[in-house]
Amino acid sequence: MLSRYNRVIEINGGNADISLPIVKFPPFKLRAQLIEKDPVVWLHLIETYVAYFEYLMQGANVELLDESTLDHLRLFLRTYLHEIADEEGKLLSLGINHDVSEQLYLLKGWIFSLIKKCGLLHLQIFGDSLWNLIKVYVRRNPDSIRGLIDGSLKPRINTQRVQLDKSYQVQQHLKQLIESGKFKRIDLRCVEDLLSAKSMQPNKFAENFFTANWIEILEA
Repeated sequence: MLSRYNRVIEINGGNADISLPIVKFPPFKLRAQLIEKDPVVWLHLIETYVAYFEYLMQGANVELLDESTLDHLRLFLRTYLHEIADEEGKLLSLGINHDVSEQLYLLKGWIFSLIKKCGLLHLQIFGDSLWNLIKVYVRRNPDSIRGLIDGSLKPRINTQRVQLDKSYQVQQHLKQLIESGKFKRIDLRCVEDLLSAKSMQPNKFAENFFTANWIEILEA
């Protein structure tokens, strides 16, 4: 599948910079049109995305991406998380195709594996994108999501960036949703999963999340 890409490898100081740009995940309306008019093209596009992330997860490939490709990857992740999070809790009439569903499931898994491998800072996942990440993955992966947020789940790539606790950022985002009247039932469900879903290990996340300052913010 990767043969469809125009790969450019530059050797600089003994390191190979991989140029392998990725196009943004298509918005809902475009996906609906593809499914209705040309489902084969849509299936092939998803298969290409899957192959792309499989490739990035091999060895140190993701660490060798040049800056332009890394920027494209970050943009893809933001658009993907936005689109998939927007579908959570909704009944969508995009039609059911077994092959498409299977590839979307694989894509979702590979993307989460990459995020865990690289960490939030390296991929610049914060603000709306961080909450979208929670909405998409917290139900089935509460421990990993908590670890990404509080920084206890360390990246597996070679990075010098300190993994900061993002709990305050999540708190502020929830505060903005509530104050703007945009806090929905799906958001409430995600908060419940984030704080109370069963854990494979002692769950101190909720205890640390509910600080006195956070409670004062909610009561204000």
